[in-house]
Amino acid sequence: AFEATGKHIVIKTDVDNLVSLVKQKEEISFSDASKTMGVALPTIEAWAQFLEEDGILSIDYRLTQPFLIYTSKEKKVKVPKYTPQMKGASAAEGRSSRSYVELETQEENEDQDSSEEAQQTGEERTSVILSPDEVAKKERKKIDAFLQGAQEEVTKGNLGQALQDYNSLKSYVMELPDSYPVSKTELQGKLVQLGNELAEEIQKHKKEIAERIKKDISAYLSQMQKDIRAKNFPRAEGILKRVDNLLIAFPSGYLKEEFLLQSLVLEAYEALLFEKNKYLSTDLLSKTQKIHEWEHKALTGLEQNDFFLAQSSYEQMKLIFNSFPAGFLKEKIELQNTISSVFSQIMKKQHTIRHNQFEVVAARIQRMLTESSAFIENKRIEETVKAYEQIKKDFESLPDGFFDQKNPLEQGIVVFHKKLARQLHEQSTAMFDMLHKGVMEQLKQVNTYISLGRWDLAQEAYHEMRETYNKFPEGFLERKDGIKKEMVEIYKKILNHSDSQFLSGFDDYVKKRYMTLLSHIVRAHMLVDHKDFQGFLTVWEDIHAAYGLIPLALLEKRTTLHNEVLKIHKAVQAYHQSKQLYEFQKRGDYASLNKALAALEPAT
Repeated sequence: AFEATGKHIVIKTDVDNLVSLVKQKEEISFSDASKTMGVALPTIEAWAQFLEEDGILSIDYRLTQPFLIYTSKEKKVKVPKYTPQMKGASAAEGRSSRSYVELETQEENEDQDSSEEAQQTGEERTSVILSPDEVAKKERKKIDAFLQGAQEEVTKGNLGQALQDYNSLKSYVMELPDSYPVSKTELQGKLVQLGNELAEEIQKHKKEIAERIKKDISAYLSQMQKDIRAKNFPRAEGILKRVDNLLIAFPSGYLKEEFLLQSLVLEAYEALLFEKNKYLSTDLLSKTQKIHEWEHKALTGLEQNDFFLAQSSYEQMKLIFNSFPAGFLKEKIELQNTISSVFSQIMKKQHTIRHNQFEVVAARIQRMLTESSAFIENKRIEETVKAYEQIKKDFESLPDGFFDQKNPLEQGIVVFHKKLARQLHEQSTAMFDMLHKGVMEQLKQVNTYISLGRWDLAQEAYHEMRETYNKFPEGFLERKDGIKKEMVEIYKKILNHSDSQFLSGFDDYVKKRYMTLLSHIVRAHMLVDHKDFQGFLTVWEDIHAAYGLIPLALLEKRTTLHNEVLKIHKAVQAYHQSKQLYEFQKRGDYASLNKALAALEPAT
């Protein structure tokens, strides 16, 4: 087919038409291409193989059907321009060329260069009229160069390129006009010779491919048999996939060899399926027996109310079931029903036991609430508090769930707690009022001793007042603070009087440091009473710093001061030890807890 493009006439061969068809469709099967073009399927296969090698098209196998996919633009062969009266001054005639396009482009460039040169020099370019013999000689050189290039490709083994050159030249020769100056019969003879050589090389190449594939498949099947005997089925399946790919790539025209290879592969595949199914069936039977063994253990655990045994046995059943191979749907469904039945029985048994536990504990709580109400009415506070603690403990031990049943119990506990709290408050208030009255009387007595100058009696009365103060119940902070302030002031007066004789002979700086230390000690006692341990630790740092500024001479005279600081230091150590013990208990590190308890010094 001729196609005019610019100054050239382009011949499109059947190969070009195949490329154009694939480009239009983007992808097409070998069989559809053969039907569309009216070309035999083996011819399509041959063209496709070399077009793929040349990078123009690609082949994609889908299952067992090959498809052609367009990857680049098709190549067109240009017919050399034949003009009986050609312009002369052509250079490098007879030069070896790979295509007519290159030859024609070269001549055009040379003509254009000559024309430009003439224009630059101002000379008129003359046309040289060639004779028919000269034209024939020139065209003959081009065709010979192209034939030689195609033969060189055959010699090098570039069969794809050689086939493309052959088809291009064949199409060119077939389309030559009768008036062409080169004998078409002579050209056709040379084409037949080139075609024979090319067909022989292609057949040789296909045979080499077939022999190599046969050898590779034989080696793969041998390894596959070894893997089957070794029960390495995944590897055998992987080898089978590689063998299938080799079969797809097996060249056409060797039907007997291909059929024999397919028979061998089919035998290997059947052997793989048989051995794999045999192995998996044995494995399935073994795992099924283990599942039934764990089922028996689970049911035994349920009969004995051993939920740990029942639950762990159920988990083992699930674990084994999840390791089953693919397939065996019938067996899996039966085993899945067995496992589900065990799970249902466990859940049912657990619910029954938990419900019974709830009923027992709930009845005990209700009974204790009723009995404790009588304790409250009779003001038996100590027994009521113990009963409330036991009720809380029982309620917390109730199993999860049962929200509707828990709600009335919780409401009853709240009502009971309110009654208990009200009675405890009344009792605490009465006790506080009684102790407060005693402290106020003692405070008055201490002030009387101080006014009379009886410091020894004042100090003794102060200690008794302090013991009374420490008996105060929790709470009542505002009323406690008022009393505490008065007690602190009295304590300072007693300390100042008792220490005045020891401070004689020391300067004001030492006295000031001494009074600062006493103030810190008093504050430390107050913080302990308020359970402000962080503040207590901070004041200890102040005490430690102030203690270091007191002269040794004063400390030797005032040994009670040293003992007071030492007592506070021991209290700090006890606080840190208690925190460490709590951390051990919180982490469950009972070995370290016992060791730390054994190392504690006895209280002094």
